[in-house]
Amino acid sequence: MFKPNENSYRITILLIVVLVGSTFCFVKIANAAAPTVSSVTLNGGNAIILNEGTTKLISATGTATDTDGWADISSIIGKIYRSGVTSTFACATDTDNCYEDTSCATSSCSTTTNSCDYSCDFDVQFYAEPTDEDPAQNWLAWIKVIDSQNASDTATSTGVELNTLISLDVSATISYGSVNAGATSTGDHTATVTNTGNIAIDVKISGTAMSCGVRGSIPVGNQEYATASFVYGAGTDLSESATPWNLDLPTPEDTNVPVTDDTYWQVSIPTRVEGTCSGTNTFEVRTAL
Repeated sequence: MFKPNENSYRITILLIVVLVGSTFCFVKIANAAAPTVSSVTLNGGNAIILNEGTTKLISATGTATDTDGWADISSIIGKIYRSGVTSTFACATDTDNCYEDTSCATSSCSTTTNSCDYSCDFDVQFYAEPTDEDPAQNWLAWIKVIDSQNASDTATSTGVELNTLISLDVSATISYGSVNAGATSTGDHTATVTNTGNIAIDVKISGTAMSCGVRGSIPVGNQEYATASFVYGAGTDLSESATPWNLDLPTPEDTNVPVTDDTYWQVSIPTRVEGTCSGTNTFEVRTAL
């Protein structure tokens, strides 16, 4: 019978177990709320009436709210624009029809309501495009509120009209210099007319007799006018009645390029007058034909 050899080898199996560990990450997500904007109003809901020859401060107002606290509101941007302009609220700034305020001011901020009132302000030029004669057009305000996490909200006002501004400015005096009795003036004597509104214009012209300091007067019809340099006798006689005069002054588009027209004047002096003579010539604005 076979007997195991006492020198037999014992086989030991070593089991190696490798444990792979796992790491769990926990991230707390903040409950951040986007801001809201409400009650957007342009010019208090009233028609915009511009100032002739200069700017008019126009405001868009409303309320910005952030439930994370009003201090979370980082910026407010405002635009006002004519409806129908290219890209509407995304319009490129243009003093004719699109204005922007990138740092609207806040006030009356409340920790109770987490809101602030705001005002976006715009210096609107006198030649901004009118809409009161076009029922399909008006001016709108668009507001964007942004918080510290770049969340945002936008809103647009109801439209208001921007009124037509028909106005002009004219140089203060027409100086004929020294002219002898019985003679006529020579050289160029001008009055410059400037369109200070937002629509093309013409004028009506009238005048009065000139009273002389020592004696006599110069009849109103002894003054003549024209749109270019001329000699006396070749112009139009001035009248006491307002007479249409087509100067054809177009709508301004840039404060650096005023729309002006020089008017030219001559006078004939009667024989029996003496002294310094003065009177009033009136330029009355009217819409261009």
